Amino acid sequence: MLKKFFQQLNVAVLCGLSCFIFFVLGFIWWIFDPTTPVPMWVVSLIVIVCYLICVVVFGLCSLKKETTVYRLPAVKSINRIKDKYVFIVERNDLFNQGSYATICYQDDDDSLETVIGLGYVEAINSAGFLQIAIEQLSSSEAAKKIYKKIDNTKTCRNAIKIKPSIHKELFEEAFTNG
Repeated sequence: MLKKFFQQLNVAVLCGLSCFIFFVLGFIWWIFDPTTPVPMWVVSLIVIVCYLICVVVFGLCSLKKETTVYRLPAVKSINRIKDKYVFIVERNDLFNQGSYATICYQDDDDSLETVIGLGYVEAINSAGFLQIAIEQLSSSEAAKKIYKKIDNTKTCRNAIKIKPSIHKELFEEAFTNG
């Protein structure tokens, strides 16, 4: 939506600049007496310069660097299937089907984050929601305690953070364990 706004803004700036330049051309034309001969090369030069100014301004507007806001997806629900958890997560362009993710737990913004385990995107449904399952649990005792108390409450869903990268510790564990 923001991208569409900036595209329309660029068009509006270019149209406004074009109108201003043609107003200036009309004003210059008005300054000269109708009986004064104006060489055609002067008129052509003015039109070309005005066109180049429009192109440069439009190019500068198009080169604006877009900032990407990095936002972790919210967990919509937590399901326990046999002995592993499956998280239903809102749509996020940072994840693809089959990609790995680090699953963390953080009670509030002031507390430390605990890495629970390594998960992967099992499926993406037609609405864009991601189905992420825990594949490997972290070997830390804190992670094991948290893993046992996970449930589908709002506080727990808000505390679970799913990141589109693999934590170094989990990466090393995956390679050493085979």
